[in-house]
Amino acid sequence: MKSENDLLSIFGAKVSKDGKKLVLVLVSGENDSKRYYNACIKLDNSQKTHAKVVDNTAVIEVEMLKDKSNDNDDLPF
Repeated sequence: MKSENDLLSIFGAKVSKDGKKLVLVLVSGENDSKRYYNACIKLDNSQKTHAKVVDNTAVIEVEMLKDKSNDNDDLPF
């Protein structure tokens, strides 16, 4: 059973077939219960998150989230 707060691990990344996006592959679970997810980042840097490929390595710049410990937010962190 999947809880709402399951953590995902980064499995890897690949460039989309059209070459315009970086597809970040995430995974949850272990062994036979692994489940894979894809997150997409445009390579033209038109989004808040930026990505590029350098020497066969994905480089991703993600803005840090603000601490909302005083807010009634549903995020677990």
